[in-house]
Amino acid sequence: MSNRSNSDSEKNPDQSDSSNTADKSDDAQKTTKSNRKTLDLNDSSIHLFSDNEGTLGKTENDSDLEDKILSMRADQLLATQKDLEDRELKFFRRLADFLGEKEYIIKKERATEEELNATRNQLEELQKRIKPQIEKRKKELEALEKELNETMRRQKLREKQIHNSRKQLRKDRENFESIQKELALTIEMAKNEQKEMEKRLLDHKNEVSRKENELKKIYNEIDPIVAERQNLEREKDYYELQQKHIQDLLKENESTLEAIDKRIALFFNEKEELILRDQKITDREDAFRDKFENYDQRMRELRRKEKYIEAQTKKADEIVKRNEERQAEIKEEMEILARMREKLERKKKRLEIQKDAFHKESQDYLKNPLKKEEKFIEFEKQHIEDQNDMIQREREEMESRQEAFDRRVIEFMEEKARLIMIERNAKDIQEEYEIKKQMNKDHEEELEILEAELKTFELKLKSEQEQLDKAWEKLDEQVKKLVVAKQKNADDENKLKLMKEENLKLKEEIERMQEPYKAVSEKVAEISRNMTLQNIKDFMGPKELEDYKQVQYYFRLNEIEFQNKQKAMTEKVLNMKDENERVKLQAQHDIKQMQIENEELKRLVDEYKSEVLKISEENEENKKNLRKQLEINTVMKSKYDEEHEKSKKYEIIMQRQIIKNELEIKAIEKQKKQEMANEIEEIMAQYQIETKKKILEVQNDTKRRMIARFEQMRDEAVQEQVDAQINERVSEAVKFEVEKAVSKALFRERRRVAREHEQEKQILQQEVADQITEQLTEQFKEELIEQQQIIKEHYRKKIEKLQDQLNKAKKPKRNRNLTFHRD
Repeated sequence: MSNRSNSDSEKNPDQSDSSNTADKSDDAQKTTKSNRKTLDLNDSSIHLFSDNEGTLGKTENDSDLEDKILSMRADQLLATQKDLEDRELKFFRRLADFLGEKEYIIKKERATEEELNATRNQLEELQKRIKPQIEKRKKELEALEKELNETMRRQKLREKQIHNSRKQLRKDRENFESIQKELALTIEMAKNEQKEMEKRLLDHKNEVSRKENELKKIYNEIDPIVAERQNLEREKDYYELQQKHIQDLLKENESTLEAIDKRIALFFNEKEELILRDQKITDREDAFRDKFENYDQRMRELRRKEKYIEAQTKKADEIVKRNEERQAEIKEEMEILARMREKLERKKKRLEIQKDAFHKESQDYLKNPLKKEEKFIEFEKQHIEDQNDMIQREREEMESRQEAFDRRVIEFMEEKARLIMIERNAKDIQEEYEIKKQMNKDHEEELEILEAELKTFELKLKSEQEQLDKAWEKLDEQVKKLVVAKQKNADDENKLKLMKEENLKLKEEIERMQEPYKAVSEKVAEISRNMTLQNIKDFMGPKELEDYKQVQYYFRLNEIEFQNKQKAMTEKVLNMKDENERVKLQAQHDIKQMQIENEELKRLVDEYKSEVLKISEENEENKKNLRKQLEINTVMKSKYDEEHEKSKKYEIIMQRQIIKNELEIKAIEKQKKQEMANEIEEIMAQYQIETKKKILEVQNDTKRRMIARFEQMRDEAVQEQVDAQINERVSEAVKFEVEKAVSKALFRERRRVAREHEQEKQILQQEVADQITEQLTEQFKEELIEQQQIIKEHYRKKIEKLQDQLNKAKKPKRNRNLTFHRD
């Protein structure tokens, strides 16, 4: 029981901690009650003193007593105050200890709650898993109990049997004398049988010795057969040497054939390379033809482009004329404005002069009134003439300057365009000329390479023909050797036939010699069948057994080995014939194939030479055509360059006006883009603020929900754990009572089962804890992900709507008035 209590305390340390905390809380409550009792006693003492004072005041009115009473009261009050202070200090200290213990208990409770939440889920699955296991174990225990009952029953039966057997032994002891007499009779019978068996063994030994003598005579007659067998083995060795020599010749033949095959493969590889080079040459020629066959199409495309350029130049000329007219109108208007300004300034000057002159004339008019009018008329005439001269001079100067400026600009742009076109054309012409030059050089080099390769190929063919001739000579020599070997094989076959005939004769003689001993061998075989080895060993010695086995082995197996060797020799001879014939046929076939391949190679070389000559002739014709086409191209390019220069002039003028219009458009677009960007930034800032607020709200809601859910789970887990602990304690009590009733063997088995059960339980608890934590985290993550997806989709739709509105707002209105005017 002590061990069990210790194990329980080790299993649940949390329960021990909770019991300690409960004891501490009880101590704190007791201290508070004692403090309260002391306070009540002090109050009662104070009341008593007050009653005594009343009685004394009534009985005696002495002042001394009052002083003493007051001093006693003061002393008592001071004492009570000190006691109260000490008690308060103790009370607050105990309160602090109590609060610390309370905090510790709260922390422990929280830890236990967390552990309960973890273990509750574990216990659920443990119950699911352990219940069937417990049921199984219960069934097993029931089965063990049944087995124990059966064993007890069997033990009782055995005890009964033992008791009966003891009774029988007692009876046997009584009948021992009669049994001894029976044993003496059986021993005498066995001795008589042994004597008879010894007699039989002696007879059998005599027969075996007689048979050995007969066999020795037969061995002496078999000596010439052994000598002939040795001769046959010698001939066999000689035949094997011949076979090795033939195999060496065949290997040499195979090596020469492999060398010939390698050379043929190299020859075909070189042939494939030559064919590939021919294909490359033909591909290049086809590309060259394609270039100059499509020349007419290119010229048509150039003409079509020239027409298109002429139409564009006409349009450009019209646009330039319109712009020049507008510029002239603008210039005239500017000149008119300048003249008007000059006139106004002159009028101002005139008025000032007139004012000055008027004062003078007014004075002079009084003196001479006609002189004034005459001077005024002359002055106006001169002034008008001066104005006309100045206007004419200014107009001529402006026209001359404008014409000079336009001429310089046009000349500058023409020279620039001309230089650019000259550089481009010169580069193109040089590149084409160099490309064609390189093409011709490449063709010439390829022809030279092909001629060199043909020469090397011819040399290789000659060398290979010589090698083939040598190989043919070697093959002839090998064929001669094969013929000689064939003759030798025929001689060997004749010898083998003679040997077979002799062997047949010897067999017949051996059979004749063995006919009188067949009856003996049959009898021996019958004895060996009827009698086992143990019976033979009983009446035969070891030497006699060995002789018997040797005789039996000689008669049974020697003839079989001879027949097998004879069959092997005949099969080897037949295989040698087949191999020789196969080698001859294969050599003839290979020779025919080599002849056919040499003829095909010669034909291919002739065809290749003829194709090379044709290609060289075609290359010369192509060179002539190229020179003609180059001359035509130079003339066409010169014409094209002149027209291209003209088109460049008009393009430059058009580009200026286009650039001006584009700059104005870009400035307007920048302003609009800036305005749209500012609006977009403001909208996105507002949108982000709203989204953050809503996300925070959703997160807080989810957290609250999850906390409430975890609290519910915790409460349920605590209740389930309490129930489980109660069930465990009840089960342990039941087990303890059952264990007392069961025997020691069953108690040990049950203890072992309990240990295994506890180990499995711990393992399962760990697994369940891991699974539960993973499941809870996964559920929490999935719920958060789902809520985030819902929020994202909700706001993604709003973003798409805003983006559509922004895209609609971004589209700028087309300003048709920005481009230059058209009539």
